[in-house]
Amino acid sequence: MGRQRKSKEDLNGEVGLLTEPMDIGTEDFKDFQFFILSKSRARTKDQKILVEITAIKYQMEKYLEEEQKEETSVGNFLKSILKAADIRQNRFAEYIGIRPTNFNKIVRGERRLSLEQAVIIGNIFGVEPSIWIGIQTKNDLRKIAKSREKNYTKYNLKELLGK
Repeated sequence: MGRQRKSKEDLNGEVGLLTEPMDIGTEDFKDFQFFILSKSRARTKDQKILVEITAIKYQMEKYLEEEQKEETSVGNFLKSILKAADIRQNRFAEYIGIRPTNFNKIVRGERRLSLEQAVIIGNIFGVEPSIWIGIQTKNDLRKIAKSREKNYTKYNLKELLGK
């Protein structure tokens, strides 16, 4: 006896076609794949941009949460978002009220993003300002930890208390 197909509306919280693992060799999987592809192709340009920006936002959050071997600057993430949204750097710089040369220095990692700029950029792209500042701070702390100029381990509470 074949399994009867259930629509999303028919599920009403019970386990069924849309909640069980699917074998990729079945007609159900091919139908589902076709459905997803057709929905993906029907997205507007703005919807595609939002999806790409959301993906970059998740990469930023992952970068903050996990220890990375390579540093990724705020500027690299910002450049990726601008590229995804098809916005030129000069236009963006002028829009947020900074000189394009200063913005270019932020993108290249030569200048820090200010708190105010993080708030503005956060509002535009839906990425919390704390994420922008967190990435910048994480990278700064990594640079300090790698620095051989000063021995930070010599500072400790036991010595301070004179014990």
